[in-house]
Amino acid sequence: MDNNETNTTPEAGKSRRSFIKKSSIAAGITIIPASNVWGACNVSGVSGGSQSVNTTCIVTPFSGGRSPGTWKKFVEYAPSEQDIDRIATILSDVDHKDIFGSSGQKKTAFYYPKLKAFILSQTITIVGNGLGTIRDKVINVGTAVADNSESIEKHIACTYLNGLFGMNSGLSAEFTGFDGNNLFIEHIWGSAEINGASMVEFELDKAYRENITITEATLSIVLGI
Repeated sequence: MDNNETNTTPEAGKSRRSFIKKSSIAAGITIIPASNVWGACNVSGVSGGSQSVNTTCIVTPFSGGRSPGTWKKFVEYAPSEQDIDRIATILSDVDHKDIFGSSGQKKTAFYYPKLKAFILSQTITIVGNGLGTIRDKVINVGTAVADNSESIEKHIACTYLNGLFGMNSGLSAEFTGFDGNNLFIEHIWGSAEINGASMVEFELDKAYRENITITEATLSIVLGI
């Protein structure tokens, strides 16, 4: 996409956000437009000289969700029983021994393959600013969280998942909700491109909270089951 040809009127932006949201839910693909459409790490302000990149493109402290170590366990090729039961550690109202009524199926065994498939289906496509300072970026979430090496892609993928499941907190209002989570991911990438990945990785790593949990109902809603 040529970002210079993007219609950035308010109505066009609203229509684009609606399309993006519907496409993401249906296909597991998140397409995040350049900042001059949504406004994070304000590219139009930075490129126009009205704002300093040192103060605009920064990920400020926030409280995040689960770390890469947790998310990686949910995409194991051949998960152990312990990996599968780990699902219960992110749920506030499910124990690893809980079963579904008379069926006798363990809840963790039911949810694990569905969560795994969901994570593997997620792709983040970030559209850069067209100026070369913030590049386009595609991140396969499952591949990123499964990678053993440290990378900004892995931290972005985990932060994205934490946002989808409502585990992130302490963020400004523009970074909350479905669209806000996408905007936050764009802001993170833009900040990494402008001010360096190491600074951003440090802030994301510092934000993880291994005690954060969600309800079984929230898990089911996000997974669409």
